[in-house]
Amino acid sequence: MGEINIPRDQQNALKAIDTNDLDRLVDQAIREERSGDLHGLPLTSCGPYISTKLHYFEQALAKHRVAKAPRKRAETGDALRRAGHDLSFAVGP
Repeated sequence: MGEINIPRDQQNALKAIDTNDLDRLVDQAIREERSGDLHGLPLTSCGPYISTKLHYFEQALAKHRVAKAPRKRAETGDALRRAGHDLSFAVGP
């Protein structure tokens, strides 16, 4: 695998994020159906790829929050967990 060149400020923002803390906050956001504490991390400073993953997670969270029927809740819950995993994986080492 090759090396990825990203600007220094994005590298510093990535280094500032504790991946265990991110995983905990993603799980908390899924449980509470709100992303509140997740915005305390500098995710938007980590570049467009991670910002996009955060946006997808927030969209999945919004869809899950408004779903009412059990089948729809199950579908949106699966999509939400996948989006959370994708966000954590994007930030991970």
